[in-house]
Amino acid sequence: MTLLVVGVIVLPAGFLIVSHAYEVIHFYHSLDEMIKTGHLQSYLNRLTAIPVLKGIFEKFIQYVDLSQVNPFDFLLKKVQQIGVFLFHQTSNLLKSVSTFAASFFTLVDIYIKGIKSSE
Repeated sequence: MTLLVVGVIVLPAGFLIVSHAYEVIHFYHSLDEMIKTGHLQSYLNRLTAIPVLKGIFEKFIQYVDLSQVNPFDFLLKKVQQIGVFLFHQTSNLLKSVSTFAASFFTLVDIYIKGIKSSE
C-alpha cells in the first residue's frame, strides 16, 4: 500500500516540481535575453500605449517614482530565487523518497528474514 502511495502521489509530484524548475530556468534565460536585446522594454512600451493600461500606468506613476527603481534587475532576481527554491525543493523531495524507499525495503527484508528464521 505504501509503495502505491509513493508511486501514485510522490513520484508524479517530484516530476512536476522538476518540470517547473526547468521551466523557471528557461524563463529566466529568456527574460535575461529579452532585457539584453531590448525586446522587453519595447514590449512594455507597446503595453503602455493601450488606452486602458495607459490610464492605469499614469495613476501608478503618480504614486511610484520609477526613476529610483530598476524593475528588470528586480524581476531577474525574483525569477532566479524561484528557480533556486524549486531546485532545493526537488532535491529535498528526491532525498526523502530515496530515504523512504531504502528504509522500507530494509524493513521488508528484515521482516522476511524474521519469518524465515522462525519457521
